[in-house]
Amino acid sequence: MAENSTQNRTHVTYLYPGSFLPEEGRTVRVADATLAWALRHSPDDRWFAAEFSTQDWQRWTNAEGDEKWMPVSGARPVKRRVYVGEAMTVDQVAALPGDHRTLISNMNGNGWATVVRTRAGNFQPVEDGDVVVSAADVEVSR
Repeated sequence: MAENSTQNRTHVTYLYPGSFLPEEGRTVRVADATLAWALRHSPDDRWFAAEFSTQDWQRWTNAEGDEKWMPVSGARPVKRRVYVGEAMTVDQVAALPGDHRTLISNMNGNGWATVVRTRAGNFQPVEDGDVVVSAADVEVSR
């Protein structure tokens, strides 16, 4: 097989609250890897984050002319999540009404400086590269 060309592909997966881990919803290839695109093509309003995964792909053609696209060997996808909600520090979580001792313990024990309280009401750690937008901004941008 001979390599003919490469392209950068981005997919978005909508994440829903699960019992212990997020549940994945529809995954689609996106032409424009932005939150605006994700909102325009949103399957519904129940998801709490859109995860963008970007990776280089190669087109391979065999001697018969058959083509196949495959991820570039050894390349790992670059992932980032866009959360709809409110970013919060440990002190802000502690000031919330109710008992959040488990969340605070997880934040301290795992070194999470910030979590996001999503529009779905669940809490998620914010990783490098993640973006948090307010629910008010999302409603305006639709």
